[in-house]
Amino acid sequence: MMMPMCTCTKNLYNKLKPVALLSRQLLATRKGPLRQYSGYSSVVNLKGPSILANRSVIAVSGQGTREFLQGLVTVDIHYMKPRGHKDSLFTCFLNAQGRVLYDTFLYNGLDGEETTYIDCDRQIVAKLLKHLKKYKLRLKLDVSEISGQVVVGPGLDSFESNQIIAGGPDPRFVSNKPAATLPSKLPEISRVIMSRDFAISSQMSDYDRFRIMNGLGEGIQDFPEQSCFPSESNFDVLNGVSYDKGCYLGQELTMRTKTLGQTRKRLVPCILTAPDGGSLLPFIDRMEANHPVFLDTGKTIGRMRSFTKLSDTEVGALVLLRLEHLQSKLHASMDGDDQHVTVQPIIPAWWPETLLT
Repeated sequence: MMMPMCTCTKNLYNKLKPVALLSRQLLATRKGPLRQYSGYSSVVNLKGPSILANRSVIAVSGQGTREFLQGLVTVDIHYMKPRGHKDSLFTCFLNAQGRVLYDTFLYNGLDGEETTYIDCDRQIVAKLLKHLKKYKLRLKLDVSEISGQVVVGPGLDSFESNQIIAGGPDPRFVSNKPAATLPSKLPEISRVIMSRDFAISSQMSDYDRFRIMNGLGEGIQDFPEQSCFPSESNFDVLNGVSYDKGCYLGQELTMRTKTLGQTRKRLVPCILTAPDGGSLLPFIDRMEANHPVFLDTGKTIGRMRSFTKLSDTEVGALVLLRLEHLQSKLHASMDGDDQHVTVQPIIPAWWPETLLT
């Protein structure tokens, strides 16, 4: 079930429409490497199930749970069962200025609409609980952290079904529109909440390599609190934003960005290598989030987010990068280190062509 566009959204859209048309005309005449970019990666699939020790689970239960969350998250919660067709949703909570507070996954509870599970970064679980309770007001809802664990795998047959609390196919790659045609090049992955009894010998680094090389941001390191917008973080192309739902916190700027078509930066997977093909181990030991990526001129045009070791000579990283520099010569270095490493953007196979035009 899709909610009709609210009056304030319609008014904002009509107000910005003439400006948006001019903006798109200017973009259509732009020349540069963005149109010729051909550095697409092949699909990287997950080999086996992994327990995500860096994720926590919150349960929100009680009458009115869905309506409560509908006013706080960027996606239309009615796409989730039983009203909709999805087992879970990818979304985020915004502040009043439209910046991302917390990225989350929402899961349909076994009791229908009475319970919704929220999968979030373990580092911000206390802040998210406080945020939810702040807006709960007098609603008779129970909001608490539970002991479930988040597990990802290449398919639902990777798990024991009697231990699954909630979940299904990864909602980032399941369209919000039931009849929509999706790109054929999509990673195969399921994401579920399981009981603590489920145990496997897995390395979280396997999942980190999978998601980073597929350009999937996740957690506070990729989405620093109040530092990025949903479109920069690819929520708009990963089924994480609904532009036709009712009002929610932070909606006005999100809708304005969509209408004007102004997203100059995006989270892009990159491969880091030493210019001489040498070892990157000393560099890896000193890497940290928010490290600058720059041009030959020294101008900073991107910031590193999460990263993972691919080999002794290669590092995979997610970089918040200005799109017009996808084919520029990019570098990174440590403070006080004269040796630069090469940064090569790799566009995920699932990216819509419209992002590069």
